[in-house]
Amino acid sequence: MPAHNFHQSDNFYNNLTVATVEHLINNGFTLIVAQSASHDINKMIRTSFGGELLYIKKITTKDDIKGAGFDFFFIDCVTKTFARYGIEKKLINSAAINLHKAVKDTFSGEQIYIPKEKVRSAKEINKKVVRDFNGVNTKELAKKYNYSTQHIYRIIREDRKSRENSEEAS
Repeated sequence: MPAHNFHQSDNFYNNLTVATVEHLINNGFTLIVAQSASHDINKMIRTSFGGELLYIKKITTKDDIKGAGFDFFFIDCVTKTFARYGIEKKLINSAAINLHKAVKDTFSGEQIYIPKEKVRSAKEINKKVVRDFNGVNTKELAKKYNYSTQHIYRIIREDRKSRENSEEAS
């Protein structure tokens, strides 16, 4: 089985984007709606499967789709995304099937590394931790931001030290 490296996984997103945009434009939607929907689908895939190596299973019959987690997720993702954009149900179903087929035609039988969704910078997250901190919610913040409680305390301590230093300098 050939494995796509990180750089080649961009082909997966490019092909999916082109297929989504073409399908929606061919059905009378604006370029803006088509691009936004495509972006949302790509983001959902990165969020759910980021950091994983996916095997795009070959499907030759309808029965083969049973147990194919990515296939069910993909169709559900397309369906939910298009519904949010007010696309009629009849078009949603055909689009989900056509996009799924496009992915299968291009990547069937291959492994693709799905890069993790790019997260905000540590500074941005730290600002949110400081903003959300109320003195007793360390465990909740640790869980929310995927940090240890010790790291939450370190962020708070460093913020206080930084504010004290800036006050002394004034």
